[in-house]
Amino acid sequence: MNAQLNRISYFPSLPDNQTLLEEYKIYCGKLDLMPDSCRYRIRDAKKFLENIKDLKYWFNLSIDEKIKSAGCIVNGFINFLIIKEYFRPDYDYLFDRRIHMLSSELFKTSSTRRLLEFKECATNLKFGEYHESLIPKVLLRVMVHTGKEIDELVPGDFEEFRNAIDIKEKLCREIKEHYRFSINAVQVILYHMGILKELPIHQAANKAIPYSDKLSFIKSDSIRNCMLAYLEKIKSTYKKSTVNGYSLSFYHFMKFLQEHDPAVNEINQLSRQNHIEPWLIWVSNYKKLTKTDEKEISMEHKKNLIVNLKSFFYDIMEWEWVEAPTKLLVFGSDIPKIPRLLPRYIPQYQEKSFLCAVNQIKNTFARYGILIMRNTGIRISELLDLEMDCIHQVKGKGYWLKVPLGKLNTERMVPITEEIVEMFDEIVKIRGSQRAITNPKTGKLTDFLFVNRGKKIGRDAIDNGIKNAVLISGLIDAEGNPVRITSHRLRHTYATSLINAGMSIQSLMRILGHVSSAMTLRYAHIFNESIRAEYTKALDILKPKYSPGIFNVENKNSIDWMDIKKPLIKTRLANGYCIRTLDQGICKHANVCESCGNFQTGSAFGDIIKNQVAEEKVILNDACKYQLESEILRHKNIIRSLEKLLDRIK
Repeated sequence: MNAQLNRISYFPSLPDNQTLLEEYKIYCGKLDLMPDSCRYRIRDAKKFLENIKDLKYWFNLSIDEKIKSAGCIVNGFINFLIIKEYFRPDYDYLFDRRIHMLSSELFKTSSTRRLLEFKECATNLKFGEYHESLIPKVLLRVMVHTGKEIDELVPGDFEEFRNAIDIKEKLCREIKEHYRFSINAVQVILYHMGILKELPIHQAANKAIPYSDKLSFIKSDSIRNCMLAYLEKIKSTYKKSTVNGYSLSFYHFMKFLQEHDPAVNEINQLSRQNHIEPWLIWVSNYKKLTKTDEKEISMEHKKNLIVNLKSFFYDIMEWEWVEAPTKLLVFGSDIPKIPRLLPRYIPQYQEKSFLCAVNQIKNTFARYGILIMRNTGIRISELLDLEMDCIHQVKGKGYWLKVPLGKLNTERMVPITEEIVEMFDEIVKIRGSQRAITNPKTGKLTDFLFVNRGKKIGRDAIDNGIKNAVLISGLIDAEGNPVRITSHRLRHTYATSLINAGMSIQSLMRILGHVSSAMTLRYAHIFNESIRAEYTKALDILKPKYSPGIFNVENKNSIDWMDIKKPLIKTRLANGYCIRTLDQGICKHANVCESCGNFQTGSAFGDIIKNQVAEEKVILNDACKYQLESEILRHKNIIRSLEKLLDRIK
């Protein structure tokens, strides 16, 4: 085991035992120990040296033999050997040895300025009390093992430590996940101290499978090399996610082909009837295996599998590659039609509960991030790419948010309110001052706004905040599950509310950053005002013929029509009454005479007006019962006008 953990033993300048004891005595005197403690330490060290005879021999013992022969009583002497650089232990020893005492003694005997700066930087980056354990867990172990000062450390030193953890876990079956977190945290702190040139790459990014490995199962060298060459070609013009989509399409197609017709070794051997049509049937029936069962893939996924293969065949034919098929194999008619669904906005009754719950989220970045997305319509990727100087104030034109390059590779300016600006101010306070980090899209140093503990915040922080808000709100669907709200539904809700408030398609298109009006027109189809106007007009014509149960009340006296037990818009007329549905809205001619300047009345009409006031009060109570706010206000105004007429004719 020890050999596999990169052991480095001793330095050749090791003095004799007597000299070591003299130096150790001076060392103990600097630790501010009680006289008895100092004496006991020296006594134990002397006994230890007498027992082992040769320190070089002890350095090369196994970890178990080291611990057995030394024990904890000489840990102070071992610390002295490490700090004086007489002993540079391997990671095997450092994993099994508690080094909190070593950490304490290092601060008392060495130049501690940079270590103190490390702790201060960790505090500024909001690591909290946990960073206190980062120094002994990772930093000191790496410094001790490499023999380097803190300013001399490089990423390779931490990679060696990470490899030692992997070996330790395999040999001892002991999980040391806390070390892995600490490695990244220490590297982040060292980056912001200016010691490391780059932030550590997330381990998930390191585990991305190369395309050559992903397609290594393809038996035909010709087909595999052609597909890999195509992926390499499109990498210069397509996003990484798009190229990954192509590699996935190649993977599924070749898995199918090698099982369906293993004899095919060249792309130009493919035929429409024998290979492509069976593949299309396979895609239509394809189901993805999950942990519990099989799950059918979405229509969008099926479409992408086919479109990517179609583009591949078409492109290599256009480029006249020797491997290209002799004729088109996949056609536009093969691509499945995607259902044209309306944007899924959050209904108003759900949104109210959801936003109340958002304010209870503990993660401040998630809380303000969700509210900003709801009030600006930006995508989650755009939110996380916002920079420190994203707010612009234009004299006489208010505040504007500069949205960086997003999904469609466009920048735009979005108008915002002062309340939104205050949210940004709060984020800046929490974020604090941090060193700029490299923008993965441009390769340039960028002051991102959503940065926590020295690293850019990921999508998970926002998505988890949304999930927590749904759970807090108690919103459930028809099956009793939490309502599914995503970051993109916030964007749909924002756009829907603006289109309902009368914003033009052109303005909404610019705010949302759409490059095509067709994308924005989807929101206009949700609540189309032209359709509503024509529907109301038709309803006015049809209502006397087809809705007698609602609109006409026959053989009733003048008061019975007001007792209809439905939320309706009711109006008393001179020779009858009017009833309209809520969908129809208030008639523009309702009570028009009473508000006309030519309207005249006198004492002869007093009793009629009194009866009308009484009827209006009954209708008002009816409107209050159904909480029809506009009707309540209308009938209050009518009563007020009629009472003024009565006062005038008295």
